[in-house]
Parts: sequence; C-alpha cells; structure tokens
Amino acid sequence: MIKAVVAGAAGRMGKRLVALLHEDPRFQVVGALERPGHADLGRDAGEVAGTGPIGIAVTDEIDTLLPGAQVVFDFTAPAAAMAHLEAASRRGVAMVVGTTGLS
Repeated sequence: MIKAVVAGAAGRMGKRLVALLHEDPRFQVVGALERPGHADLGRDAGEVAGTGPIGIAVTDEIDTLLPGAQVVFDFTAPAAAMAHLEAASRRGVAMVVGTTGLS
C-alpha cells in the first residue's frame, strides 16, 4: 500500500485526489495539507472531499505528515510547491507536482 499525502487538499484537485486515493486499495491517505489560516484546517479530509470521514485531519504542517509517507501529491501554488518539494526531498519522499505556474 502506498502512503500518500495530498497538498492542497481542500482545493478542487486536492479534494478529487483525496477521494480517488481513499477509494483505491493501492493507496492510503496519511496526510492532508493546506495553507496556514485555511478555513478547512482541522476538518476531516474525507469530509472536505465529500466522501465522508477518513480519519485524517487537514493540517498546515508538512513536517508532521512526512514521516511514514511515500509520496506527496501537490496541487498548490508555485512557492508552496517548492517549499513542499524541499521538505519532501530532505526526507526522501517522492513528489508528484500538478501545480501550474512554475518557472
């Protein structure tokens, strides 16, 4: 089972990813990340995604999500994606970046 973190979990693509990963037996959602101050912080990521509770709270602390994670799916903003990439790289966690606007 691949342990995944979704960055941008309350956005349009992030919600869809949370739902799809939760439904796929090959994946386990182990983290959901949003920007500081986001209205959905603390809420269950499955409820935010519209699939019902999955037991994963949305947080703004990527460093607490990376231990045990194998991949981060990132659909955020360019600056945030680069910060997440640096954090994941330090811990040897793979990333899939769908963020647009990178130079």
